[in-house]
Amino acid sequence: MTTQISNAAGGVAAARVDVEYAGAALVKSEAARDRIKDRIAEKQAARAEIVATRKSGVDNARDGARLMTIAADIEGLAELLAEADADVTKAAAGADKATRTLVQAEADLAKASDTELLRCLIENAVVLDGLMVKNIKEIADTWKRLGNSPGRERWTPTVELADLIKRIDLTRENRK
Repeated sequence: MTTQISNAAGGVAAARVDVEYAGAALVKSEAARDRIKDRIAEKQAARAEIVATRKSGVDNARDGARLMTIAADIEGLAELLAEADADVTKAAAGADKATRTLVQAEADLAKASDTELLRCLIENAVVLDGLMVKNIKEIADTWKRLGNSPGRERWTPTVELADLIKRIDLTRENRK
């Protein structure tokens, strides 16, 4: 493994940890916000119960004070909800950033891996090229020593190999 691949893999590992922590922070923020929403819903339900009871004709002297307390509670919870929404927005932004960082780290790792693979493949192709040239020359020489006509050797490259070499050769010619 090259240093570039090792560094890129370390970057992916670190980014995955960051994504996990950011995701956990988002879940925690959303849970806190949802608890506040639930408390607001409870207060609104209590208010609706008092209003329904009063509509049915049952009056209680303490209803006014309870309604005022509920309204004050809802007002205070609304402020807390605004803060919780801001926390969720911040946590969601952090989670999105961590995810984008992970995607980039994974792309960097893939590029480093492909770069190393290409280097190895080219190195192998150079070795194989030398072996093929040497081998083909030896086939031709041995063929001639056996008294056979040149160009009629029993081995010829496959159509696929010949086409690939032609394509590479033509591309090289166009680059000049």
